[in-house]
Amino acid sequence: MRTAETGPLTDSYVLCQECGHVEEYSEARANRQERCSRCGSGFFCGCHCCDGLARMNLQLRIHEQLDKGGDQ
Repeated sequence: MRTAETGPLTDSYVLCQECGHVEEYSEARANRQERCSRCGSGFFCGCHCCDGLARMNLQLRIHEQLDKGGDQ
């Protein structure tokens, strides 16, 4: 599944520990070598729990966008 805002779904995600922003998993992000592109100060976590929360976040955003598209 793909949307314009979220892009394609991948196998793993990381979650910013400051603002909750979701990005695709990368070693640099998971090892605190890259800060969040949204808030600029938070580091990411890619543990199993945060990956699951990130997936739910993306799924909710996708459903929200689909619902908005049906209102037009």
